Amino acid sequence: MNLKYIVMLVVILVYQNISLPKNIQKKVDKEISETFQVETFQFNPFKVPAEISKQLPSEFGSDNFFQIQTNNKLLGYAYVSKAPSKTDQFDYLVLLDAEL
Repeated sequence: MNLKYIVMLVVILVYQNISLPKNIQKKVDKEISETFQVETFQFNPFKVPAEISKQLPSEFGSDNFFQIQTNNKLLGYAYVSKAPSKTDQFDYLVLLDAEL
């Protein structure tokens, strides 16, 4: 019985670590709903293979590249990152459809 609770706790902690900050997640959800014209969707981390990731100029990890699905149908992908500006950094979102 205790093992069940430990496993549940580990799963919850793992999923908390790969999610976006709440203020950014809210904005991302709004943009996805408007862009893909859906109310509900799944936002799942997508792992880019290491050999491909090394060749890319930007970092693609499970905390910033996501697969967007609704009813087990692939809608597209989301890339969330930060970019430097003159005085600070700003967050940005790139949405890609399933056809890329």
